[in-house]
Amino acid sequence: MFRLISATSSPYARKVRIAQTEKALPFELITEVPWHNTTQTPKYNPLEKLPVLLTPDGDSIYESSYIFQYLELKYPDPPLLPPDIDGLLAARKLEVLCDGICDAFVLIFFERMRENGRSAVWLERQQRKIDNGLEELARLIGPRRWAVGDQLGLGDIATGRSCQRKLA
Repeated sequence: MFRLISATSSPYARKVRIAQTEKALPFELITEVPWHNTTQTPKYNPLEKLPVLLTPDGDSIYESSYIFQYLELKYPDPPLLPPDIDGLLAARKLEVLCDGICDAFVLIFFERMRENGRSAVWLERQQRKIDNGLEELARLIGPRRWAVGDQLGLGDIATGRSCQRKLA
């Protein structure tokens, strides 16, 4: 069985959890706080970042986009990426945009945790990234039911987790 090491609210791990669920791949969710001194994260990821997917054979896969690609290549059914190059590029573009939006949310979170020396300029810049990213996301997807193609896929998964952060 797969084990997914994640921070509870991680939008990056959410992408992996949705992919595993859609592909009917059972997994155990292990919650970590990577900046606590008791964390086991460095044991599985030299970059000390979450999420980390531990495979049934003991390998560790890290970084959500790479984990997603790993799952898609090793477990292709149902496919979460379009079969055509234009669809694939469109889905990846949405993933990159949504990862950038999530990055800005995370940077705001950590900046607000600082006791002293918070930068209003930094926070405003991150907020602009979120706002501009969401506007571009709306433009790229428009009124379609699915972000790319005619079924649930990476574009929808990435978009959903970005919008969930905005609504939270």
